[in-house]
Amino acid sequence: MAEYKLGTDDPKITFDTGAGVYRCHIPEKFMELCKNIFMHFWGHFSVYAGRNAAAHLMYYFRKSGGDFKIELHRLVEEVKSAKELYNSEVKQAKQFVMTLGQGTYKITSGKASNFRNSNYNLNLPGDKNWFYAIGGYSSWGKGVATVKGDKKNPSYELEFVYNVRDRYNWDPGKSVAFLQGPCKLLNEFRKKHLKSLGTLGYTVNSVLDTRLHKGVVIKHVKDKQDESAKGIVIFDQCFRVYDNFMGEFHRQGLAKEFGIYGSIKTTDKWK
Repeated sequence: MAEYKLGTDDPKITFDTGAGVYRCHIPEKFMELCKNIFMHFWGHFSVYAGRNAAAHLMYYFRKSGGDFKIELHRLVEEVKSAKELYNSEVKQAKQFVMTLGQGTYKITSGKASNFRNSNYNLNLPGDKNWFYAIGGYSSWGKGVATVKGDKKNPSYELEFVYNVRDRYNWDPGKSVAFLQGPCKLLNEFRKKHLKSLGTLGYTVNSVLDTRLHKGVVIKHVKDKQDESAKGIVIFDQCFRVYDNFMGEFHRQGLAKEFGIYGSIKTTDKWK
């Protein structure tokens, strides 16, 4: 529950840990190669995952580090569960306004709502795009309410702002799977780059991932026993990308994590 109250302060927002300190590791040729691969196949990723997912990934690799404004209107319109959360926030704000007497008031959420990754339906294109673009996020509302009339015939006006915040970051121990069939990215990766990885001191090992099925994992030889060092696991029908691998771009200064924000402004009048 948003727990609306009078005031202007924003609720406390907490973010995931992320990859750690920016540029704390020396850049490696292997990671530079992998970055070039991601940049080269940006167009294919855009078709597969969605326009916003690709745009956020490229912003990460451009390493600006500045906050990125998302297309929140599109997110709310394209993802059913996100629309439901937005509508719930507006409803709670209106219910609070209707408890107030005549006058003009500034109102705000007492706590943020959390949108979870599990709220997405990856069988829907819009959901898949935003799942890879932002995943979960925190949201809250605030605004200016005006109450007129008497108790028997009140009228209300609410200038409302719906806010979203998140961090585009990578948390060790997490991973994300791309569960569609073979795509050009995988085929080209196999043909052109696995041999190059070997010349840089890397190996391709056959592994069994119990969550999916047999494939190959790319990881550094010195980290052979370190499961967290998994980078990209390639399978016949899908591939899995590990956060620890993606976060290493940030730690080597080849990409940079960033803040995400967005807002929707509306004015509602009712009696």
